[in-house]
Amino acid sequence: EADSVRSVCPPSQNPFKMWRLNGGYLKPLVDSSIPESYNMPRQRLPQAYWQNGYVDVAWHRTIMGKSSMTGTKILPLILDPENIIDMDSLLSFQMAELILSQRG
Repeated sequence: EADSVRSVCPPSQNPFKMWRLNGGYLKPLVDSSIPESYNMPRQRLPQAYWQNGYVDVAWHRTIMGKSSMTGTKILPLILDPENIIDMDSLLSFQMAELILSQRG
């Protein structure tokens, strides 16, 4: 019944503690029903997941029929964040090489 599968992992930072600028003032990134979630201990906040781009699988019917890469029913493939290396720069690539060389 799923439209797609997407790999995710727990993020290093919780989005309930993130901000955006709005008219020069900070506004919480996540509109939450939890009062002042940004002031709560992270352990009391809902678990969030970051889409890491390692695996994305979708049905042809999702892409063509819903004009979406994921649809609305997305199954998670939860990966261990210790095995995730986000390589967006030369520095992150070099760090990935270093980490992999240390694992032997």
